[in-house]
Amino acid sequence: METAHAAALGAYYAGRSTNWGRLSGALIQAATAIRAARGQDLGRAADLIGRDGVVNPAIARVADDTIRDLNTWHAVLVTGPRTAARPELLNGTITDAIGWLRAHLEPLHSAAIFTHEVGQAIRHSLTVSQARYLVGLRDAADAAHARLRGQDALLRDTFGNLYTGAQTDIEAVRSAVQWARSLRLMVTRTDAPLTPAQVKEADAAVPTSQLAAAADAWQRAREALVQAFDEGRQADLAAGPRRL
Repeated sequence: METAHAAALGAYYAGRSTNWGRLSGALIQAATAIRAARGQDLGRAADLIGRDGVVNPAIARVADDTIRDLNTWHAVLVTGPRTAARPELLNGTITDAIGWLRAHLEPLHSAAIFTHEVGQAIRHSLTVSQARYLVGLRDAADAAHARLRGQDALLRDTFGNLYTGAQTDIEAVRSAVQWARSLRLMVTRTDAPLTPAQVKEADAAVPTSQLAAAADAWQRAREALVQAFDEGRQADLAAGPRRL
């Protein structure tokens, strides 16, 4: 047994004069190194890990700083969809983690520039998702303007002077459409298109403030006259004169 393990323990084993406290400390240190290496080959590092020596303050500071930085990095690892390094990187080598991070530098840099430029345009700080959302809205608006320009001739023919492209007063158009619908109902008693002659007469009409009141008075008088007849005649009278 002694012969089998003496070579592996190296200078830490000195037979009966072995310093067991020193050997125990070395074994604990070796176990820590193996656990931290997560299966990586420590063949070349073993001689350095197990070698006695005076602590070098400069190297110790570098080691402590490295440990602190790695612990800080471990603390910010998150799963998707957040933009950050993934916890799975802990299962690989430091070289693999560095490669993963470097591969993401360019797209992250591009995203940062994109977000900064959009934020500068609106004078407000943004996240990447907010910047993409705003640019999407702008693209949708540009597409709507393009479709509007494609329908320019048709819309001008339909709405006349009311249509002025992107500056069109939508409320004025809605009011005009409602007025046209009311005129059609009044003339045809249904929401049916006017005849060319009716359109001509409506276009030539002169607005007057008293017309609405006169029309209401006529409508009331008409309804009162119809109500004066028995119910069997009211439907025929309300329908108007029949053509022979």
